[in-house]
Amino acid sequence: MAPAAARLTANAIAAVSGGDLNLKPVVQVVELKQVPGAAQERFRALVSDGSAAHQALLATQLNALVKARRLRRGSVVQLLEYICSTVQNRRIIIILNMEVIIPECEIIGNPSLPPEAEPVSQNVSSTNNSGSFTRETLNGSAGSDSNSVARLVSKSSANPANGAPSFPPTIQPSYKPPPMYKNRGAIMKNEAPARIIPIAALNPYQGRWAIKARVTAKGDIRRYNNAKGDGKVFSFDLLDSDGGEIRVTCFNAVVDRFYEVVEVGKVYVMSKGSLKPAKKNFNHLNNEWEIFLEAASTVEPCPDENDSIPTQQFNFRPISEIENAENNSILDIIGIVTSVNPSVTILRKNGMETQRRIMNLKDESGKSVEVTLWGEFCNKEGSQLQEALDSGFFPVLAVKAGKVNDFSGKSVGTISSTQLFMNPNLPEADRLKVWFDGGERILLRNLYQRMLCLRFLRI
Repeated sequence: MAPAAARLTANAIAAVSGGDLNLKPVVQVVELKQVPGAAQERFRALVSDGSAAHQALLATQLNALVKARRLRRGSVVQLLEYICSTVQNRRIIIILNMEVIIPECEIIGNPSLPPEAEPVSQNVSSTNNSGSFTRETLNGSAGSDSNSVARLVSKSSANPANGAPSFPPTIQPSYKPPPMYKNRGAIMKNEAPARIIPIAALNPYQGRWAIKARVTAKGDIRRYNNAKGDGKVFSFDLLDSDGGEIRVTCFNAVVDRFYEVVEVGKVYVMSKGSLKPAKKNFNHLNNEWEIFLEAASTVEPCPDENDSIPTQQFNFRPISEIENAENNSILDIIGIVTSVNPSVTILRKNGMETQRRIMNLKDESGKSVEVTLWGEFCNKEGSQLQEALDSGFFPVLAVKAGKVNDFSGKSVGTISSTQLFMNPNLPEADRLKVWFDGGERILLRNLYQRMLCLRFLRI
């Protein structure tokens, strides 16, 4: 018999799959397997309440529990944070956080998969390559043992004869669903508002969804011409309270609807867009998907939003690592501005003129890197930085999404999605100031004064 302490929550599977996100049920893991062919290591499971079982996907931050053997087949766990998504026409429980109550236990009850999880054909053999889950008992025949249970058998992830391969959703922890239906009165069928989910839980197989996020960057409208004719496009980046980021792109008539609505720094609730794989040549964000807004999409401002969503997110790399960084890679750096050259006019290969300004950044590693500002960055931020140095101040500069170049040595340059932050309110900036005031300031001030004198003598 199972230990007396291993009491599973009755009817938990029906409640969770039906949308109850506050239950925090105690369930048992009756099967646990690694997802084959996934871009990053991920595990899928079959969880049971003793009478019913359901397919589940573990968030990547729970992988450590599996590797440490704290989570295994037979483990009794409490689901603390989870959502339920539709993936390839099947409901999947996505487990964001859990607590292991009993690491190992005999299978409790005689759970079975719900009808919606059964394969279309009831006689599917073990060679089925449709990517579906099949029903199989632990001991070979259904009902032959009190501990028999529906097993989760993962099939090959893609088969050209059966359409496109499946894409596993990206998961992120710390999600608190809001009470979307509270005090809203009667809601007609199909008119209920989509529930807000984390950006990291988005996947192309979801139906209705909504996200709440802050705009951290916004590009200009770009015009293009291809075989389909002329068009225009613009993109902007979003950041939510869990740290999830994603790029949003609009084309043509959708540009006219949303370009003036979207403002950097403001928070919006968005829904009814389509998700497609991100083009990593143009998209540096840590997300495998990109949102494309459409005619039916909605973008609603949240003017009363508090500070729960940060204004920006950085992933700083030490300047000493840039030497080994891959060419054309996108990264964030922060350092003390030690020199700024005057802006000069450069003729591009397409015959157009642009501005270029070169400066140097130095951080606590003692290494410096050349940063090239292009276009409007030269006139705005570049002029402010030069004025600061000419006045004897050495500002801290954070570069968001700079591009690594390998022309006569590694350097970093600005691109259209780059953002520059002068003296940002960040812990990294405070540490740099303390380090700089410890002795570097006097040395650099003397060097920069000599450079100014030489510059004036040449004039």
